Amino acid sequence: MKTKSIILAIVLITSFIGCDAQNEKKEANKCNAFDAKIMFLKDLLNIPALSIVIAQRGDVIWSKAYGYSDVENSIEASLNTPFRIASITKTFSSTLIFKQIEKGTLSLDQPLSDFGMQIPAYDVMRVKHLKQMYKTMQSLVGQNKNTDDDVSLLELGIKTSFPKEVLLRHVMSHTAASPLGLNYKYDGNMYGKSGKVLRISSGMSLNELLFQEICEPLKLSNTGYKVEDLKSPGAQPYEYNARTKELKKTKIRTVAAAHFGMWSSANDLSIYTQALLSGQLISEKSLEMAFDPTVSITGRILPYGLGWFTQVYKGKKIVWHYGWNPPFCSSLLVLIPEDQISLVVLANTDGLSAGYNLNQGDVLNSPIAVPFLSQFVYANNELNLDWNAPKQEIISQVIDMNDTEKDFLTKELLTVWWAQFMANNKVKQSDLIDIYDKMNGSFPSFLPQKEPLLVLKADKDYQSLEEKFMLQNERYIDIYCVGEKDSSGEKICDYGWIKNLDTDETVWIMSIDQATHAGGVNRNIQDYKKIKLQAGNYSVHYKTDDSHSYPNWLAFPPTHHFWGICIWEN
Repeated sequence: MKTKSIILAIVLITSFIGCDAQNEKKEANKCNAFDAKIMFLKDLLNIPALSIVIAQRGDVIWSKAYGYSDVENSIEASLNTPFRIASITKTFSSTLIFKQIEKGTLSLDQPLSDFGMQIPAYDVMRVKHLKQMYKTMQSLVGQNKNTDDDVSLLELGIKTSFPKEVLLRHVMSHTAASPLGLNYKYDGNMYGKSGKVLRISSGMSLNELLFQEICEPLKLSNTGYKVEDLKSPGAQPYEYNARTKELKKTKIRTVAAAHFGMWSSANDLSIYTQALLSGQLISEKSLEMAFDPTVSITGRILPYGLGWFTQVYKGKKIVWHYGWNPPFCSSLLVLIPEDQISLVVLANTDGLSAGYNLNQGDVLNSPIAVPFLSQFVYANNELNLDWNAPKQEIISQVIDMNDTEKDFLTKELLTVWWAQFMANNKVKQSDLIDIYDKMNGSFPSFLPQKEPLLVLKADKDYQSLEEKFMLQNERYIDIYCVGEKDSSGEKICDYGWIKNLDTDETVWIMSIDQATHAGGVNRNIQDYKKIKLQAGNYSVHYKTDDSHSYPNWLAFPPTHHFWGICIWEN
């Protein structure tokens, strides 16, 4: 009996050792995979120095510094090297504001006029605002199909009047554009006005307040507005020209503002983010207000909280911010509150932020956030494609992947495609588009799974397509159209329409108000409609303008590379 017990104990110990070895190997694999992707991006975008820390529950689980903070003097970057962090400064200002709120010296609902700033706010309701409210109401009523006609709009979360004064919360949530509280519009300069609020409410300069409330308690020696006051030498900023392959030094001035100007190291920022997550800096209630998305006065969920971007992906809340000061710096913070894990990335060119449309509020447009989330948050540890491999080799690996795997790889591929665009590598761009098409197909899965009646597919700029068809009897048709709106979001650029040739009447036209996001850059839009047509003769049209169409995208393409209009008989 004693012998059996000894044997059992040996077996159990061996099993535990085996599990530990397997876990260690798995951890090493994901760290190596992440490291390889960072090296790929660093080399592709010719970034002289990167400094990265991943921490969880107060402990660093992976960190590494790459390259030279000063190329000319061969000074290697370290985890303590301060970099300019640009708009990540906003997160510090947000933390300082909440500390003032907790002291009772400030309120989110205080108007800026209390601090001597007279900012005009207009409460005029325009037709476009009514359309937006109508669209929101349609969505809300659709979710609550038994809604009575007498239910108050306020009960549905829709306000029917606009605030008349710019409040601190409007500034912090980027909703200060007229009408107040209606739309999100990223505006760094407007956010900067919170600096005066902090100076007046605290009686201190931003630098003094930062040191007293954050740097000193957390012992951050490489964080501040003046690089000469920091313990370690700052990273030399550089500008990289992808066309000429020239890397040159740039000079930056010292600025102390609420929306940009700070320096910090990867180690310091990791301590700061972990302190936030653990409740060391502000209360749980304050953190929740900062991290929760703003809700517009029409009930829409916006992509920004109070000093932080915030979104939910695959059931987890992601709180984050990026920094971009062209042409010399880029940075990224990503926090997963549920898992208490954080990512810090600092670079001394703008290569990690330029062109990725991060101000639209999707961290999955970041070339570093996607592999981080895949490897460390959602545990897709097998998705380790080498994007430098031959095209056919990559296609053979992705063609049979499941939907979850494809979703992550599609997002990663988009970020790599844009990095190749920024690196001016047209051959690789073309290869990646071919791979993308193989992965995703031409149409979303929600469309009719049968042969279309008619397809007009645009394949260049300045294109005008037309095709005729005839219906023998009255019937319904399904329409799917993908196009483009301009950067203001108010003008449609690439679009389709259907015309009744017998009556010369346009029976359907793509419109911004009815369209939804088609994936990729915000300008990509799609519309799927079912309409009834009388028997008769019809023509289908599609038109592109001077830029951003398949395959010559100017920014992230839509999820499915179809660009045009398609109809099905129903």
